[in-house]
Amino acid sequence: VGAATLARLALGPLNFDMPFITFYPAVILAALLGGTESGLLALMLAAVSAWCFFVPPGFSSRFEELGLPNPMILFALIAVSNVAVIGALHAAMARCRDLNVAERARAARELQRLADALHNAAFGIAIVDARTNAIEFANPAFADLRGTTVEQLRGTNILGSYAAAERPRVQALLDTADRTGRVTAEAEYVRPDGSVLPVQIDITSVFDPTRAALYRVGTVQDITERKRAEAMVA
Repeated sequence: VGAATLARLALGPLNFDMPFITFYPAVILAALLGGTESGLLALMLAAVSAWCFFVPPGFSSRFEELGLPNPMILFALIAVSNVAVIGALHAAMARCRDLNVAERARAARELQRLADALHNAAFGIAIVDARTNAIEFANPAFADLRGTTVEQLRGTNILGSYAAAERPRVQALLDTADRTGRVTAEAEYVRPDGSVLPVQIDITSVFDPTRAALYRVGTVQDITERKRAEAMVA
């Protein structure tokens, strides 16, 4: 408001019929930067400044004689309207910020629940790059089935889980998943200690919009007991 007063003084006798001309932007700027309260305070200070320095005696009556609205009242109405609109915009922006914060918090909770579910699942889960067959994610249950750790598995080739003679068949299963979207089969893991573990693998391929496979999500279950039961029945 002080700067607006100085600017109006600098205009001198120019725009004599518009004593409030520099105060409109001052009120708007105050409302934008400080909110409704600052805008209303700037309006009152502007009205006092204009009345004391720029509104000559009989100024309002000349407008009334011409049938025109009182300039002071007109300034107040326009300025209040501007402050109200800006205040409403501030309130809407604050609500959007609150909603964004709440939405981000909700998304973070959902991601954490998903991460907990993957990490604590009782069956093995692995995510494998469809182009390189590199393991991008493995949960502890998958590492236990492989007889190793999650850290040691990350970045290794999924085909390394199988005996060399079995790898062409497994690669064919992966290719089938990339064509059809899913495949289920039985296989045998060869662990670092040389032991063999029969497993059931369920592979789901995830595609981009062009239908190119991006990665595969595999779930693995130990079927040792099932195989033992089948052998007893046979």
